[in-house]
This record gives sequence, structure tokens and C-alpha cells, in this order.
Amino acid sequence: MQLPAQWQAGIDRNTEVLRGHAQLLASFNAPRPAAPDTTTPRG
Repeated sequence: MQLPAQWQAGIDRNTEVLRGHAQLLASFNAPRPAAPDTTTPRG
């Protein structure tokens, strides 16, 4: 199925937003990450 480019852009943006929310929820729910977090600088 072919979607209009504008729809595809909106879907991609929503997917990124949802992924960001999922990461936030995971970070709040997990007291300690199992793996060391290398994406954010610790200061």
C-alpha cells in the first residue's frame, strides 16, 4: 500500500515520539539500567 508522503512523514514522527516515550517510561520504571548507558554523558 502506498501512502502519501505527508502521511508517511507524520507516521515516522509519531513513531519517534512513541519510541521516546517508551524510553522515558523504561528509564523511570527501571531503578538501574542493566547495561551501562553510553548515550548520555554522566557529569
